[in-house]
Amino acid sequence: MKNKILGLPKAAVIVIGIVITALFLVLMNLVGGVVAHLTSIADSYTLQLIAEIGVAIYAIGMLFLMGYQQSLKKTGVGFLRGFYIGGFLVGYCVYVAVAQLFLQSVSGSDGVRSAGGIMIYILTMFLVGMNEEVIMRGIVLTLFADRFSNTRRGVLAAIILSSVIFGAAHMNLLNYLFECSPEYKLLDVNDYLK
Repeated sequence: MKNKILGLPKAAVIVIGIVITALFLVLMNLVGGVVAHLTSIADSYTLQLIAEIGVAIYAIGMLFLMGYQQSLKKTGVGFLRGFYIGGFLVGYCVYVAVAQLFLQSVSGSDGVRSAGGIMIYILTMFLVGMNEEVIMRGIVLTLFADRFSNTRRGVLAAIILSSVIFGAAHMNLLNYLFECSPEYKLLDVNDYLK
């Protein structure tokens, strides 16, 4: 499939990148909305976790369908730097989790999430990042880089275009255009189903 797509005009490849991203967003909210509608789950992080698992299947499936599974194995100079940045964020999440558990143990307040709730939050945030990276870097950026050639100009165009799509996916404007929420406000989607 990758070779057929790469043979298309550049504008068509850009549209395919946009469609892959839009399907990701719509599927995210569709899964979360359906689960919220069909179950009695009210916790937004649990709903988001279920939606993230659903789109993880989509993201990994698209990665293999597009023939970009080798991006799961890529390493290079940027890998270690990315690992340090990701490690810092993971460390910060662990710090917040420990702080929340400590507050819960000393306060006895119902306002602090349970240990299970904190673990759901951490797993959800991990899946959010993983899914976005697989879609935006593993598929869209790689697709654009392959289509626009591996010259300095082509790589720059691929980076700029995929960054614009990534930024647009996080704009509130998409909430109104696609009735989906890039910030994963799944409970709001559930209101449309009532």
